[in-house]
Amino acid sequence: KPGSSRGQKNLSLKQCESVYRQLLESIQELSAESEASGQTSEYSSISPASSCNVASLKFVDSDDRAFTGVNEALNSYAAKNHGPTFLLLNSSKPLQQLRRAIP
Repeated sequence: KPGSSRGQKNLSLKQCESVYRQLLESIQELSAESEASGQTSEYSSISPASSCNVASLKFVDSDDRAFTGVNEALNSYAAKNHGPTFLLLNSSKPLQQLRRAIP
């Protein structure tokens, strides 16, 4: 399968980090624009000093393996007590299903 553990891996760690960095910058710009116009933004809690760091990138064959990987990464991150964290997830699954699968 394309994108699976045995298939073509067509997205590098550097490309992934660049895409998410651009998304974070867009969110920060929208938040700043909202605040400048006196409106409240749903993203106002994201600090302008926030940065994006992609620590790992894995290709897996199933949703279960993906959720297990996400859970392991989140648990490891939480154990290091980094403080407030913004999780960005790209998934085709409905939000209710993701809430049950990821703590």
